[in-house]
Amino acid sequence: MAFNFKEYEGVELEVLGTLASIAGKGGKLRFTNGSVNNTAKQLCVVIKKANGTSDTTTCSKTITKSCRAAFAAGLTKSRVLASLINLDIIEATNGGNYISAPMGEGGEIEEYTIDALKKEEPVTYEELVAF
Repeated sequence: MAFNFKEYEGVELEVLGTLASIAGKGGKLRFTNGSVNNTAKQLCVVIKKANGTSDTTTCSKTITKSCRAAFAAGLTKSRVLASLINLDIIEATNGGNYISAPMGEGGEIEEYTIDALKKEEPVTYEELVAF
């Protein structure tokens, strides 16, 4: 596949709200059994409103990895969910949604010239993954 160079335009991600704000007063959260028990899957959270209606959202890969590490360290599901309630749910470009790690403030993205990058002391790919 060849490159098709054109002006890069970033995707504007829409924040739907936090888990807490979407569940609302009297709402409940839980992980799906299938996603907790199948470590090959990303975690999925059921959001149940006080009126009994519910829907699901998926944890991003980063959030899933962090949650699974927390489970392995002995944290309970409720404690892990408590850590997620103020994270944003982002509408994905495919129409789904997912719980996102904090993205930080917007603003100008830094760019680096190839010449400047060649002056940096690189690490090996294996070292990079270890971080």
